Amino acid sequence: MEAKMKETFTVEGMSCAACSSAVERSVRKLEGIKEANVNLTTKKLSVEFDSGQSISNDEIIKAVTKAGYSASLEAEQKPIEKNSSQVNASLEDASIKVKQLKKELFGAWLFTIVLIYVSMGQMLAKPLPLFSIFSMHALPMNFAVLQLLLTIPVLYFARAYFYRGFKALYYRAPNMDSLIAIGSLASFLYSLYLTFLISLDASHVHNLYYESAASVLTFIMTGKFLEAKSTDKTTSAISSLIKLSPPKATLVAGYDDPSLMLPPTAVQLEEIVVGNVLIIKPGETIPLDGIVLEGESDVNEAMITGESMPVSKEEGDSLIGGTLNTSGVLFMRVTRTGKDTTLAKIISFIEETQGKKAPIARLADIVSGIFVPVVLAIALVSAIIWILSGAEAHFVIRVVTSVLVIACPCALGLATPTAIMVGTGLAASNGILIRTPEVLELLKKTTAVVLDKTGTITKGKPVVKSISLTKDAQESLRFYHDKINPKQDSLDEEKIILALAYAIEKNSSHPIAHAIVEEAKKRGIDESTLTQINILLETETNLSGFGLSANLVQ
Repeated sequence: MEAKMKETFTVEGMSCAACSSAVERSVRKLEGIKEANVNLTTKKLSVEFDSGQSISNDEIIKAVTKAGYSASLEAEQKPIEKNSSQVNASLEDASIKVKQLKKELFGAWLFTIVLIYVSMGQMLAKPLPLFSIFSMHALPMNFAVLQLLLTIPVLYFARAYFYRGFKALYYRAPNMDSLIAIGSLASFLYSLYLTFLISLDASHVHNLYYESAASVLTFIMTGKFLEAKSTDKTTSAISSLIKLSPPKATLVAGYDDPSLMLPPTAVQLEEIVVGNVLIIKPGETIPLDGIVLEGESDVNEAMITGESMPVSKEEGDSLIGGTLNTSGVLFMRVTRTGKDTTLAKIISFIEETQGKKAPIARLADIVSGIFVPVVLAIALVSAIIWILSGAEAHFVIRVVTSVLVIACPCALGLATPTAIMVGTGLAASNGILIRTPEVLELLKKTTAVVLDKTGTITKGKPVVKSISLTKDAQESLRFYHDKINPKQDSLDEEKIILALAYAIEKNSSHPIAHAIVEEAKKRGIDESTLTQINILLETETNLSGFGLSANLVQ
């Protein structure tokens, strides 16, 4: 059995399910292609073929181009190998695109609202105020030209739909943009034709459809803008995982050979190779997978295991990139880098899941693949029937435009992949990895959920539930009680013990320390309380796996 090869391409120019279906059909025609799937939301094309087949990437790209779209091989660099600045740059590019869409949408709405006011306002029983120079009855030509001038900017803002739509028609792969382009352009050209005839017959001013062309484009642009914002948000889960890996690490080049006398140096993560020794200080993120060479510390591995409590690490223990060193200093030897790290594999799992198609998505693709040609045929047949029945041209134009625009199958192809991206993204941000989209469909049949760890169903944040004292501790409380409440005979044991614990834990980054500090603040214990008690820490020792130990000077 021949091994299968898999390549991923980025496809530009797609806007609906018909687009993705056209790309898939074109690529699947190549000999040796086993599978070709397009994720419309991520704009990714995944191709599987036998390793023995002599299929080049250029042939696949040529097939995509033949379908009317552009494609490029996805970079070999995996997301985890990008540093934070690159991730931020990628997110910034997406943000710029959304801002550009927002500007164009604002302009389209501005002109469309004025256009509707002008065109429809004059048809009310009591016409809306309008300059007399643009009176529909007294100066119909001026009235029509004003609408023409208001429509042209909207057509410009929506120019991408005409480019993509007619390009798809040229390649005989009509899509949603084709329907929009044909419908809106038909309304505009027919209105333009009637505008020239107004000088011969003023009644033509009642059959203008400039506002229809502009309104259709503006509403479609609104939907695309909301879709772009939604898609931008769904990528945040992967971006947040990528950012778990710091851009730099502190390399200890002279660890294995102290005679070199090389000081620790901060280097880019891409420069680290297997075998390098790194130093991880308290509060720093462990950059890559490795093993502990020296030191003891507690490491927060919640992003991997779901357990809220840090894990004690000492010499010989394994470390996972992206986890947090909370207390001691660690020297580690790198065992895995780049795409081989645990974090990289998690990100890869999520991306593969978002790129796969659920059964219902495959059904939607089949329907949408033939939907656009069928809609075009229905619009043409409708026009012919009404023309043969003697209907006027403006009525036929209205029917054709309605069929083309209302039947746009954009939601058919976008709803499912967007839902998969949102579902897997939210799950990942909550520590749940979904391997296949089929799982999401099966979840609706779930009647019981069985968990094997208690820690995975907690809030992931320790809190103080109760305070218990030993007999020795109770005997030492009277001294501090007299300082806190000198006029009270009752002994507030919990407050005093909590104040002492706060004094020791207030500078620690351990989750239990945070819980103690938060509880102390809730009970009104702060720095002023410590000053009042006159607590001084003589020595403080971090006992890895056990906590902090300190001697208090009275």
